[in-house]
Amino acid sequence: MFLAAVAVACGQDKAKIKAMEEESIALHDEVMPEMGTIIELKGMLKARMAALDTAGISAIDTTAAPVPNALEIVYTALESSEEAMKGWMHSYEAPDYKKSLEELEPVVTKQLNDIKVVHAAMKKSIADAQAALAQ
Repeated sequence: MFLAAVAVACGQDKAKIKAMEEESIALHDEVMPEMGTIIELKGMLKARMAALDTAGISAIDTTAAPVPNALEIVYTALESSEEAMKGWMHSYEAPDYKKSLEELEPVVTKQLNDIKVVHAAMKKSIADAQAALAQ
């Protein structure tokens, strides 16, 4: 009876790991196609910044405290989110279900938390870039 209870608990724990892995992949799959959007937006921002520079216009609001060029900030956020996705993909390890729960859980939890951060950063940087370009 005890062994059956242990086996059930182990199976539930592995199911939890599997669910976390599936959530990680789903978040990745949702934003991965947006890598092309990021590249496109970066190109548009670069062109806008070059046009402003050529015209001698600064995107800095001189009525406020001095801040870096707003378009450069948005561009940098796009680059950061793009690099974060590349980093997550490079470090991603599919769980080895032959390992113990104690070995698997921290790795899968970290991967899930990391892709949540990447997901949010990509969504925000894309929205911010689109808003900046709409002005």
